[in-house]
Amino acid sequence: DQKPPTLYDALFLNPQEGIAVGAFGLMLRTADAGKSWQRVDNPLTALGFHINALRRLGDGSLMLVGEQGLVGYSRDAGQTWLYAASPYAGSFYGVLPLGAKGAVLFGQRGRVYVVDDLTRLRPGDPDALDPLNSVGLDDAQAAAMGFRRVTPVSTDTLFTGIALAQGGYLLAGAEGALLRLDAQAAALQLVSRESTSTFTALLQDGERVLAASGSGIRVL
Repeated sequence: DQKPPTLYDALFLNPQEGIAVGAFGLMLRTADAGKSWQRVDNPLTALGFHINALRRLGDGSLMLVGEQGLVGYSRDAGQTWLYAASPYAGSFYGVLPLGAKGAVLFGQRGRVYVVDDLTRLRPGDPDALDPLNSVGLDDAQAAAMGFRRVTPVSTDTLFTGIALAQGGYLLAGAEGALLRLDAQAAALQLVSRESTSTFTALLQDGERVLAASGSGIRVL
């Protein structure tokens, strides 16, 4: 394979079935608990964009996000995928479930978008993609596509996030930026920012949050 098989995320639907995603539209699937993996080809992988994150939503649907504003979803456990029109041409690096049919998407330059209802997303047209349109659409145009933009409080790229047990979300990324998103996914608050590290993963452990970065593991 001329393209390096780099993987960025993985999700197991049950102890036997799992999906892994990665660079240049790479998608792999296992039905035997990871003993063997098969490459998956579909309209989303054919785009060749990096797939950065994959999550299961509240109603069991799957959503993936990635390069050039890639947003895709599946209502049948990943057997078929639909490409959604995106309000942003920059990269999304994470997606988290919101309620029964919603999701929180985040990524480049601190952009955060909310999908309140997956069924309201507008189908996308890959041929209409404009990679130079990185500024994104205005709020009215985004809303017509089924997306709600959250007013940013930082331009630091967000790489990781978690849904907190007590409600709301914690998002983190470049320059040590740590942001809190309320339970309604309506408002962001900058918790802290340290330029000495970039957060790449978060994990809640009771009242603590463990944050991984280039300088090691920190307890928040």
